[in-house]
Amino acid sequence: MHLREPGRQLLLIGLLPAVLVGCPWPGPGRYPTGEPIALEPPALTSFDLSCDLEAEHWVLQADADAWTGGGQLSWSPDLHYVEQHHVRSQQAAADGTSDHLGITLPIVGDWREAQADVSTAIRCGQDPSWIFVVFDTQGTITDCRSGGPDPEELSHLPDVPSCP
Repeated sequence: MHLREPGRQLLLIGLLPAVLVGCPWPGPGRYPTGEPIALEPPALTSFDLSCDLEAEHWVLQADADAWTGGGQLSWSPDLHYVEQHHVRSQQAAADGTSDHLGITLPIVGDWREAQADVSTAIRCGQDPSWIFVVFDTQGTITDCRSGGPDPEELSHLPDVPSCP
């Protein structure tokens, strides 16, 4: 015996035009009117990299004046051991005029336990050389910050970007 629910059939029939025609949502990168958002290359407006000794973690916070494709932190305490971490957007303006990026990296006791984008072996007492780059939505580096004792030398290591 097969039971039919008339209410369910009407609901499905009522949704059929929306499925066939598609939803009127303009999609990413568009205003509600459907017009594309003209994005400018993102520039960093603020940047902070700090270590919380009590909580035993590093925190990177950055703001840009347009949508980004994320960022990348490359750093090293000695120019031999190098870590790279992708920094993702945490909040962006709907109109493409700002983006906030951030990452918190807990400090691990053994460098072999450090994981990209998750944790670090670099201790608070160390003074690492570092380079942070921000990408546009197409993956091109548009801005950067650097610091520590020797960021220029760090930028010459394999797979480490240099500041434009």
